[in-house]
Amino acid sequence: MHFGVSGPTVHQMIVRLTELGLIERIPFATRSIRILVPEDQLPAARAAREAAASPPPKAKGPKPPYTAKQGQYLAFIHGFTRRNGYPPSEQEIQMFFDVSAPAVHLMIVTLTKRGFIERVPYTPRSIRILLPPASLPPLEM
Repeated sequence: MHFGVSGPTVHQMIVRLTELGLIERIPFATRSIRILVPEDQLPAARAAREAAASPPPKAKGPKPPYTAKQGQYLAFIHGFTRRNGYPPSEQEIQMFFDVSAPAVHLMIVTLTKRGFIERVPYTPRSIRILLPPASLPPLEM
């Protein structure tokens, strides 16, 4: 029941493990399986040894609060605003990312809800990034 397999499947597994010499059974006795592999050779013990031997991967810093795609939109808006002195329109964002107008608008709404940007509804070119520029990813072209 634990593994979600049928009784015959379990029986086949036990027979196979017995044939491989990994376990031993007392015939006609319940709960009589004995593991023949030394404990330090079991997969869990092996994995624990390997984990202890290798240091954990170093974190590269805190994970950004936005997805990769959201980061690209934020980087584009930031770069466009710095270059031109005013924020991009949704149409300019659409042309850069080659996506549909509804996709751009949905992303702008999502970025606003998540607190990454602010904008004035129904006002063109009113997008303002609320994150520090250092926390934005580089724009991939």
